[in-house]
Amino acid sequence: MPTPRVLLCCRSDNDLWQVLDSTPATDRAYQVHRVDDVTAALAQARPGDGIAVLADQCPDDRASEIGAELWQRTEALGLRVYLEHPSAVPGLVVAAPTAVAEGVRVVVTTDDLAGLDRDTILATHRSWACAWSGPEGTTELLALARVAGYDTAPYGLPVDRQVLLAELAGGTVRVAGGALSRFVTGRYGPARAWGAVWADLLGWLAGTPGNVPLAWRPSVAPRHQRTAPVSPDAEANAVAEVTRWLRTQMLFLREDYSTGRKVSHLAASEGFASLIRHDGSQHRRSEPLRADCCAEAAMVLAQSWQRTGDPEERAEAESLLDLVWSPTFCDPDPDSPTHGLVDWAPGWGVFYGDDNARIILATLMAAAILGEDRWTGPATVCLEANLATTGRRGFRRPNLRTQVHLADPEARARIAQEDFVEIAPHHQAYLWACSLLLHQVGGEPRHLDLALAGLRATMATPPEQWCWTNGLSQELARILLPLAFLWRTTGEEEHREWLERAVDALAALVDESGGVREVLGDLSTGRYAPPTRNESYGTDEAPLVQANGDPACDLLYTMPFALLGLHEAAAALDESGVPGSGAAAALTDRLAGFLVRVQSTSQAHPELAGCWLRGFDLDKWEYWGSSADAGWGAWCVESGWTNTWIPAVLTLRARATTLHDLALAALRR
Repeated sequence: MPTPRVLLCCRSDNDLWQVLDSTPATDRAYQVHRVDDVTAALAQARPGDGIAVLADQCPDDRASEIGAELWQRTEALGLRVYLEHPSAVPGLVVAAPTAVAEGVRVVVTTDDLAGLDRDTILATHRSWACAWSGPEGTTELLALARVAGYDTAPYGLPVDRQVLLAELAGGTVRVAGGALSRFVTGRYGPARAWGAVWADLLGWLAGTPGNVPLAWRPSVAPRHQRTAPVSPDAEANAVAEVTRWLRTQMLFLREDYSTGRKVSHLAASEGFASLIRHDGSQHRRSEPLRADCCAEAAMVLAQSWQRTGDPEERAEAESLLDLVWSPTFCDPDPDSPTHGLVDWAPGWGVFYGDDNARIILATLMAAAILGEDRWTGPATVCLEANLATTGRRGFRRPNLRTQVHLADPEARARIAQEDFVEIAPHHQAYLWACSLLLHQVGGEPRHLDLALAGLRATMATPPEQWCWTNGLSQELARILLPLAFLWRTTGEEEHREWLERAVDALAALVDESGGVREVLGDLSTGRYAPPTRNESYGTDEAPLVQANGDPACDLLYTMPFALLGLHEAAAALDESGVPGSGAAAALTDRLAGFLVRVQSTSQAHPELAGCWLRGFDLDKWEYWGSSADAGWGAWCVESGWTNTWIPAVLTLRARATTLHDLALAALRR
């Protein structure tokens, strides 16, 4: 009996053909041959063969119009046919192709496809697809729909959906409304699930079910596998890579006309939005310009200058900090209620305490490294302005807005007397850390009192009752830094116990690989909870997980601050003042090893090589998650936060020093 064959009608650079051509033929029970078009396939077809007519490029080059000859030969020879993104098919109504809308995903709609459960979620991102409908008896296999969920759709499949893959009556023809064979170029995910889908499709074409799933290396992938050994200089290499990425991909000259004349200055882009286009690229976000991203990029460039001595890196760091502390972000009027505060973006009039705190910390670290004093004064004024807009119980509103909270000269005095309390380390913790640094330098009791009041109330409240932003894990990560600073400030055993308790709470979430698992707190205390219906998916801020147990690790909101907090905790708990042995130090090593392994690498997308994306699946070992967060979902890349604090801490580790000591050095100059 002849070996079953599948004839692929496609170009030689088609993703499916490339994967099959590089896979040993012994891994499958059928032969695969490539032909240029349907005519060539029909000329070579033998009884029982499978023919796949693939769309090589979308939306421009759709699969050729399928005429009657193919159907006649299909019936005469007993062929199986797979049509992809067709332009016209007899008996089918095919619409013009459109880009898949953001938030729309692929859902399995049958119990009989590739061993995947019904309601399993996959992604083709913003590929192109054509709506189509077939005659009675068509069996839907995959659909495009807006559905909430992580790996499966908990609220079921909506009626409003578009058929993506279906089998026509008779069982010899399957039609896909999109170019499913572009799974590498389009960065479809999860890779394992798409490998199973293609094994099923090819096995169906060949009449040999149960084939081994296809495997390939995604075009944007983690640098190392889970258990791969890494070299002793892996952390240094990771820092060098992400610093190169920051300099070549994130820095740009921005034109400013606010002074009435054109001024160009160096700035840092916010990063890449999460949506992946059909060619695998992502949208670079240069506006709005964010002060925190600029300050944090300057911190990394200052560290790199310290390592390399490159004068351009020093000049770039200085230029970015000069921008952050200029009137572009800071109100120069000393009589204004917003004086000293750093705006979230130029002219927005929105002042986040957390963002201001990270700007202060990044500035102090850079100033200490560069040996430059000119930003320390403005940073101190900024901290005092934030403390002046903190309530008397140590808590500050997450953000203050010019027109709402700071519209009159008496606003600061009024806010300082508020009884506002919100147990939310994401928004509160780093201002407390800054306040403790200022207390260590000047001895001002108020600086200690505000931080201690907030920390005492927080540690007296069970974490499951904390107000969380995009997940509880990030709150547990954020609380470590001020607790480490508090223990170094007071030396009181109660404060050491708080720090050790916080380390233990975070340790419970650390996966064997070193990634911190994302968990949700009580949904009633979450500021941005998972979507509660399909229609809400992708319309607001949201976590990477739909429910506890989803194996996601958040490299935007959690991992950078877990690494920083553990590094500082390890130093605080070691009598020498630098990280040594102990639980916090061991956890820091594990997190650092994980981050080295999952740093991205890509030949196809150099703009994404060397950075860290937001969502990583600890089981699949690829970038994946519920991308419900509008614009900043699982595949976003944040220049600040993620790609600055990670290399900053890895550099602190290499130099056996701490943020605490560098910040104090800057304040004491």
